[in-house]
Amino acid sequence: MESPQEPPQNQQPRVISRDRATEIAREVQRLVGDGEEHRAWEMVRDLHPADIGAIVAALPRNSRDALVRVISPNIFAWILQQMNPMDAARLSARLGSLMISRVLNQVHPREAMDTLLRLPKRQARTVAGTLEHPLPDSELLEHRNDTAGALMIPEFPTVNSHDPALSALHNLR
Repeated sequence: MESPQEPPQNQQPRVISRDRATEIAREVQRLVGDGEEHRAWEMVRDLHPADIGAIVAALPRNSRDALVRVISPNIFAWILQQMNPMDAARLSARLGSLMISRVLNQVHPREAMDTLLRLPKRQARTVAGTLEHPLPDSELLEHRNDTAGALMIPEFPTVNSHDPALSALHNLR
């Protein structure tokens, strides 16, 4: 069974307790150990991204890597983007830069950049240096998280005062 190629759009993810996440992590580990990675993914795919991330982070390395391989790169990038930055940093540290690079090499550069902005700067710079495609706004990775530079948007929309309102709206979008 294939995992979806895009993040869920209108689906409200299920949120679970920490104890339930621990139980699911054990079951996922068992399934992955039995070679049933797709069934393991089916078990967690409707959960909240933070819960999925916590479950993936709780798995031993072999199980974690096997499960990440069956999750589409777009979904995995979405999971990291939806997690709180501290949890995303913990998960990315457990996965390692090589695994994060493999995932982000397969997504749109904008998605890769959005994901890297959730990770610790040192790891984000390391991963960015290994990606096959150039990243938009990659200079944002050079700024520390607690600075204005980390929050800035280097590109901003402009409109001509003589343009019709619809044209201005289109440019702003």
